[in-house]
Amino acid sequence: YTMPFYDWEKWRQEIDWMALHGFDLPLSYAGFEAIATRVWKNLALTQEEIDNFYVGPAFLPWQRMGNFIHHDGTITAEYNLKQVSLQHNILNALRELGMTPICPAFAGFVPRGILRLYPNIKHYNLSWNDFPDENKATLLSPEEDLFMKIGGIFIEEYEREFGAQQFYIADTF
Repeated sequence: YTMPFYDWEKWRQEIDWMALHGFDLPLSYAGFEAIATRVWKNLALTQEEIDNFYVGPAFLPWQRMGNFIHHDGTITAEYNLKQVSLQHNILNALRELGMTPICPAFAGFVPRGILRLYPNIKHYNLSWNDFPDENKATLLSPEEDLFMKIGGIFIEEYEREFGAQQFYIADTF
């Protein structure tokens, strides 16, 4: 849960440790929110709607699991730029060591602002650990055409930035 704060030096140590222990399919989530933010902007969400979706970096692992939104700050553009740069380094290092990264894909969690644009879509309001309504995540139904549309835009954006990947994970945990 501390990985959102890893710098390149710490990641390099982690990658070397994984290589020494025979890991061959490591998850590599750095830059995920930066790519998703591009998708949200592509769909015409406002910066305020995007900021109200994200949590502070310390809570990103929980947001990625759909536990909650809008808790303890948000993600800055500077943070996203650093994470994209870091992901380039991580992906290159993993490949150099013969590992195949598993990269993130769209799992269905959306900013609530999507309901302004698509008020009739089927979605679920999730609940975790008695957080108030303002912090409850929204999950887009995979039955919606919009789910596939967002998923496709996400992969296009991801591959535009990082190149084609062999494996992606879209897990709601």
